[in-house]
Amino acid sequence: MRTTILTAVVTAVVLAGCSTTVRFESDVEGAVVTTVAGQKYGVTPVAVPFSNDDLDASRQADGCARILGVIYTWPSGATVASPNPIVICSNASVHRYVMKRPADAPDLEKDLQNALQLSKRREAQLRAELEAERLYNDRFFWGPFMWGPPMRMPPPPPPRPRPHR
Repeated sequence: MRTTILTAVVTAVVLAGCSTTVRFESDVEGAVVTTVAGQKYGVTPVAVPFSNDDLDASRQADGCARILGVIYTWPSGATVASPNPIVICSNASVHRYVMKRPADAPDLEKDLQNALQLSKRREAQLRAELEAERLYNDRFFWGPFMWGPPMRMPPPPPPRPRPHR
């Protein structure tokens, strides 16, 4: 039994370091990110994991890994493409790749409204998660033993004076 648990823990630790994440971002969030091959990654900001084995296989003499280039497309139809391939030259586990919406593309207002809606949805989701965490911590983590100091009883009243005889 101990061997099984130890094996599971070691496997989890080893597998945790088996991928590199590329976080695709844009100055006006809400752009759909697709590869030049047509694979959709998601809407900015989006984090995409890449296998370290695949990245190592794509490394060239300069030591840099390569991934497929991407195309950002905003709701207004504005698009911008990255170089193909995208070159990753560090061994960090998370990389940021930021692209800017073309300044001369029409309907900036449409893209800004979309970004505002995404931001509001993300804020509402974070508030809900925070409230759920607060309720969980109040109920389970602190529990009845951590509700504060015990109630103190008021001191007893002083004894009545004795009548004089």
